[in-house]
Amino acid sequence: MFGGAGGRGSRVSVASLEGLRNVLRNDTERDAPAPPAAAAPAAPPAPAAPVVPADDKQTLRGLNDRLSGYLGRVRQLEQENSDLEKQIDSILSKRKTPEGRKWDEVEKPLDDLKKQIKEITRDNAKLLLQIDNTKLANNDFKNKLEEEKKAKKELENDLEDLKNTIEDTKLNSIQTQKEIDW
Repeated sequence: MFGGAGGRGSRVSVASLEGLRNVLRNDTERDAPAPPAAAAPAAPPAPAAPVVPADDKQTLRGLNDRLSGYLGRVRQLEQENSDLEKQIDSILSKRKTPEGRKWDEVEKPLDDLKKQIKEITRDNAKLLLQIDNTKLANNDFKNKLEEEKKAKKELENDLEDLKNTIEDTKLNSIQTQKEIDW
């Protein structure tokens, strides 16, 4: 069993010429192609096969008529296909071809940003170095301050000792003067 074009005229295959004649007699009217609407007129529709074909020539004529109807339909479809291809080509030709990305426009701001990042990183490194140097200088000043405080205390003690020595010397001097004067 097989289906005809467009889903029409499904038939059972036959093995004899008489069976073929019966099938053709029943399906000729159903399978005749519809006349084209907008295209140039194709071959006229196939005439109905006689109820009882007289001979093989009549059968061949019926088959030829059906074949010419199919060929006319194929030509019509080819023409419609060609028209559709032309329409598609014209639509595609009217469209703009997409342009590729302009990477220079994208990369230029990125390069600028990369330069800024490098400069900021360099500035940060300088600041970190300055902070470290300041901490070291601060520690040095603290150590010097402690040493100066110790030296000041020693000087104050020495001064106190000297004052005591001066006092003692004055007292000794006064006493010695008294002894001399006596």
